[in-house]
Amino acid sequence: MNKFFLVLAAFLAFGGQLCPQGEPAGEKPWETKDWRTWSRKDCNKVLTSSPWVSRSLLYQYFRGDFAQIRSALPIRQAFLRLKQIDKRYGRMNAQQREAFDRQADAEYVAQFGDNIVVRVTSHLSKDFAIKNRTKKPGVTAMLLLPKGRHIYATEFRDDGQNVLAVFPRVLDGEPVIRPGDAIVTFLIGVPDMSAFTASDVPFIFKLDDMVYKGKREF
Repeated sequence: MNKFFLVLAAFLAFGGQLCPQGEPAGEKPWETKDWRTWSRKDCNKVLTSSPWVSRSLLYQYFRGDFAQIRSALPIRQAFLRLKQIDKRYGRMNAQQREAFDRQADAEYVAQFGDNIVVRVTSHLSKDFAIKNRTKKPGVTAMLLLPKGRHIYATEFRDDGQNVLAVFPRVLDGEPVIRPGDAIVTFLIGVPDMSAFTASDVPFIFKLDDMVYKGKREF
């Protein structure tokens, strides 16, 4: 792992302002509204400008790169609400709603299980996913935690457009992210970055901001 980025990540985590986490401006629908009433605009704000989204520290080079805590409840609810809007959930009869809800449970709840899932969205994602299918996932993405703790991704999923890195919530009987942790940094390796000396692209999340309905969500 490139030591330069570890230092840079620590600098930003403790006050640096080179490329801050996606700070929400104006209304925060995850705080002020029930998710069932979110509009399309509200959902898009949760998915792009909430505490569960972090812009790349190389954002000035890779416009549009961001990581998203896909397993966090408000992120899952935003995706689900968008699907409700698209499918006109409010106009469905009881039987149609029951079928929709069954599918939604499998798609937005059951698939995450006891995992922390980070979704990377950028023009690099497709290339990254294809090139890393034959590599060991442990050397391509990690969560960097306080006091030198770190954990590698145990699985990668990709749809050809986005990369999802999967991490366990509990390791050796201990939670990966602990109550006293303030910062978690997600690093993902990007191949063939010949224009840069970095081997990893970091994204910083401020855990104390990731509060939803009174508890930290990730």
